[in-house]
Amino acid sequence: MTATRMLEAAGLHLGEVGRRPSDGPRDLVVSQSPRAGAQVPPETLVQVWLAVPIPIEVPAVAGRREADAVTILRESRLRAGEIRFRESSEREGVVLEQAPQAGQRVNADTSVDLWLATPIKVLVPDVRGRNQRSAAEALASVGLGIGDVREREDSSARVTVLDQV
Repeated sequence: MTATRMLEAAGLHLGEVGRRPSDGPRDLVVSQSPRAGAQVPPETLVQVWLAVPIPIEVPAVAGRREADAVTILRESRLRAGEIRFRESSEREGVVLEQAPQAGQRVNADTSVDLWLATPIKVLVPDVRGRNQRSAAEALASVGLGIGDVREREDSSARVTVLDQV
């Protein structure tokens, strides 16, 4: 039953309607005057105040690990939204970006989308047949380095890359 119908059933009328910040659902009556249980003459106007969400400031979670960011959002009465990934030199799983951005004001239970760091992928060059120095330069040009080096007998020139993994 709506507040208007309840008042009419009691022989009263809805008066002025105001709004108040509240954790309650939007448009829920959170206060009234005269208060419930008061003795008033018939046809009295009853003023009511309806709930409007309390805006929450979105916390900064960029630079945090995903699990920490989700906890911070939950403690702020928000929730993690869509999780996306972006290649980055940052540690894997670190929040690179968020939307809405930190500092914006939103309603409780708003979802905050997160972009997480994932390792940068590069195409490994074929260095077979090169000498060790040339192979190292080719790998360095894409951000890689030489790992374990094993030597084996072969008819190729000394210090030539025969195979790679």
